[in-house]
Amino acid sequence: MASQLWCLQLIAKQIHRPVPAMLKQQHHHQVTIHGVKTVVSIHPSQLAIHPVSKLDSILSNFYLHTVIYFDKVPTSSPWEVEREELNFSLAEVLDLFPSVSGRLRVLDNGNLGIKSNDAGIRVVEATCDSSLREWLEAEKDGSNRQQLLPEVRISDYSVSPLLAIQYTLFRGGGLALGLSWCHILADFMSMDLLVKLWGEAHRKQGKLSSRPTSSVDVTSADVQLPQPFAHTNLSINASELDTRVFHFGSKVVEAITRESGGGGGETEALCAAVWKAVVKAQEQPSSGDSRLCLWSNTNLERNRGYFGNSATAFKFVDAVSPLGQSSVSDVAKAIQLGTRTNGSYKCASSFFANNVLFCNWAANVPVYDDADFGFSKPFYVEFLAAPLFGEGMVTIAPGREGGRSKSVCVSLRSEAMKRLLQESYFGSSSTKPANGVIS
Repeated sequence: MASQLWCLQLIAKQIHRPVPAMLKQQHHHQVTIHGVKTVVSIHPSQLAIHPVSKLDSILSNFYLHTVIYFDKVPTSSPWEVEREELNFSLAEVLDLFPSVSGRLRVLDNGNLGIKSNDAGIRVVEATCDSSLREWLEAEKDGSNRQQLLPEVRISDYSVSPLLAIQYTLFRGGGLALGLSWCHILADFMSMDLLVKLWGEAHRKQGKLSSRPTSSVDVTSADVQLPQPFAHTNLSINASELDTRVFHFGSKVVEAITRESGGGGGETEALCAAVWKAVVKAQEQPSSGDSRLCLWSNTNLERNRGYFGNSATAFKFVDAVSPLGQSSVSDVAKAIQLGTRTNGSYKCASSFFANNVLFCNWAANVPVYDDADFGFSKPFYVEFLAAPLFGEGMVTIAPGREGGRSKSVCVSLRSEAMKRLLQESYFGSSSTKPANGVIS
């Protein structure tokens, strides 16, 4: 009983800052923000500093986003009650993730660290005047998607949260759960683990299936950053970017994999098709200077429960020339060879080169099964990431059809995106699920 009273007292102390209703309106869709809260863990965490590796320190201004759509919300109780229960179960799970509730600090040695000080995470409550189906139908160009994501920017280390969550309730039912977090905290796989445990806590299933462990960054000692290191040498302004999500059905993925011939498996084939198309869209069809930086956690043992970025490996692959005119098979073979032989982590300075396309392979993140809060499993999930430098960013994630289908988020400069839409697999003319269809 004492423990329950302690929990209730902590929840009662959540900072609730009612804000004037704000309308973020585009294309006749209105998302209204009704309130912002700070959710803290149930039990106070032991004050500690979690060092940030040299590699992760690059990511302090880099953000990842996930939007999880549910086509059903609970009907047994009002949404306001369900929302508070979600916040409570979130607070329970934060007990397991002390770094998530912390804040960044500059340590005495000049490196970054995360201070576990129970400062909490930001939770935004919103509604939309459209139904979920209407919203998705209208979102062909992705221009409204940002309305479903909470703003999180590390403008001040002392106060800026590392994770923010937004509930958006659609007219007539349906829910979007938007998550935005600093990449210095975790990758897509690790954030999926938090969502999985949050769902289990909300379903009140008792003992959780797994618990996170602090990940040991084996790459930290080998990474060499450019000196002096500063984020002022970032080459892309967010206002220059156009970010869109394409749906590749199972038949398209199978066709691309067949097209790659003996050039590897599904990973190499999809990365090759996207890389080739993006280079052509950048109007560099004859360039052999382009490089692919492939981020992959495909070898992660799911039950190890790592939380962080250390399970993610990156490999740089040099292009075959001319890349834009090469076959998918040749490009896939180059990726397969490059990822097998290029195991060096001593190339962090390559992150800042303008000729790098970043490809984040998140296709093995089981969010469609993990994001189970008891009222429904996800209807659709979007994984979003935008680059700070280089040619652009591609994130390949599980598709909404299941099977081999993939969701491909591409973030490029606006002019390059216009040209990409004319490339095979990226056109918006077809609406058949088996084809590449823009979201």
